[in-house]
Amino acid sequence: MSALSVLYLVLSLPVAFILHDAEEVAVQHRWMLAHRESLASRFPKFRPMIERLSRLGTTAFAIATTEELVVLVVADYYFTSNLAVFLSLYDDIQRRDGDCNY
Repeated sequence: MSALSVLYLVLSLPVAFILHDAEEVAVQHRWMLAHRESLASRFPKFRPMIERLSRLGTTAFAIATTEELVVLVVADYYFTSNLAVFLSLYDDIQRRDGDCNY
C-alpha cells in the first residue's frame, strides 16, 4: 500500500464527516423547530431530549460538531499510525516469505 493510498484512507473519514456535519449544522435548528411536536408525539420517552435539542442553537451545535471532529481526527491519527506499523510488519513478512511482487 503506497503512502498516497494511506493518505487517501486517512483523509477520507474526516472529509466525509465535515461534509455531512456541515449540512447538519446548517439545518439542524430550523428542522428541530419545525418537527419538534411530531417527534415528541411519536417518541414520548424522548420528549426531554427533543426539547433540549430544539433549544440548541446553531453556534452550540457547531461547537459540539467541532469537538466531535477533533476526537475523530485524533482517533484517526492514532489508528492510522498503528496501521502503518501493521503494514510495515506485513510487508516484512511478505518479503521474508517471498510473496512480494516487487
